[in-house]
Amino acid sequence: MRHLSLAGAAAVALLLAGCTSTVGPEEAPQNDDSTPQASAPAETDCYGLTTEHLADVFGTELRAPDQENDNSDDDGVERSVRGCDWEAQQGDLEIDFDYSEAGDFASGSVECVEPNGRDDVVSPVDGIGNSAWWVTDDDNDASGELRVCADDALLELEVDSDDSGMTRDDLRDMAVEALRAVVA
Repeated sequence: MRHLSLAGAAAVALLLAGCTSTVGPEEAPQNDDSTPQASAPAETDCYGLTTEHLADVFGTELRAPDQENDNSDDDGVERSVRGCDWEAQQGDLEIDFDYSEAGDFASGSVECVEPNGRDDVVSPVDGIGNSAWWVTDDDNDASGELRVCADDALLELEVDSDDSGMTRDDLRDMAVEALRAVVA
């Protein structure tokens, strides 16, 4: 009787395993190479920022992020930078997120330096991180970068939205809201 129960349980398990997929290999849809398709990354999370959160904050649909790794020597501080780039489906908004934690800095600890204002306008931003700055150039385009220093990371969110009708102030406020998801 015990052998029959084990055999029955094995048959049920095999039957259930066969039911978990509704599309078999012979039924898998084929991609038409003539139709352009956006490639989705393995995940939409980029060091705490998600495509869905950014789309909500900026009020537009975004393509899946392109991941990036780079090195930086901004303002004399050497560090590795990881992050992601997003672009609006309509192409009127670009978002570039850079993230560095203590181990990414040559010194081994997070270094927060106020951005150099030689060719830029640098304005302090209150209410996020230990310190934060909104950096714009002296053109009148709708773009800028929010640099936020936190205990455990340096974060930068650059936004460029020249054709969307947004102002620099709109972009700054949205960038602050976006990075609140990452900075406690």
